[in-house]
Amino acid sequence: MNIQKAVVALCVCGVLFLGNASFGEKASEGANFQKGEFRQVESTANSVTEPRESTFPFSTGSYSYSIDAGGRLVQSAPDGRRTECVLDFLDKSGKIQKIFVAKGEQGILLLIECGDSECGWGYLASWAEDTRKTVWATHLVAFNIGQPLLESSAAYVSGCGYVAKISLRDGQIVWQHDDLFDEDTYGDAFTSFSVPKIEGEHIIFLNSPDCQTRNTKIAGIKVHKESGTIVERISQ
Repeated sequence: MNIQKAVVALCVCGVLFLGNASFGEKASEGANFQKGEFRQVESTANSVTEPRESTFPFSTGSYSYSIDAGGRLVQSAPDGRRTECVLDFLDKSGKIQKIFVAKGEQGILLLIECGDSECGWGYLASWAEDTRKTVWATHLVAFNIGQPLLESSAAYVSGCGYVAKISLRDGQIVWQHDDLFDEDTYGDAFTSFSVPKIEGEHIIFLNSPDCQTRNTKIAGIKVHKESGTIVERISQ
């Protein structure tokens, strides 16, 4: 069954004036993001660090950021001002495992994968840098979330057995397919996807190179961008 949840949430914020703190220096070393494309944020986790202790530092040019695994966001301005927020749209039962970031029309676009000991899920959210408020957030019923693609006012996202088109105006899911891991139909072909590709009126979702699957016959699917209809199963 298709499940979609869009919420409007506020960050509980506190402003701290701490000068050029070590966080600002550390976050500035993270990836820089350009408007119009998603980049994955590298986690500070390593073989010694517990995932729950990991942080995700990045910079948008206007501010530097760090988000910890529990959803605490710290924003650092060039003048050393720091603001701490909690991303309230996150389910507190899980921890952040992966983040992709892009600069959108309404602020930062955050594609976040979370998980616990039993399952995984995700969110695509628009977060305003100046007001430090969540504009909208959409729940994704998928894990193994892949790098998304931006086109105009939409984002194409993917996960294990899952692809979707999401409006960047309000976070509504335009269309989605959440049954691509069905063994009878696809033979568990789609455990993870590469970055989607545009081909005229269609969007192409191909298996990622490290896709773990028993099905070696299906390489991907071609979907009509507007209707969401799967028009072709792409063979190997």
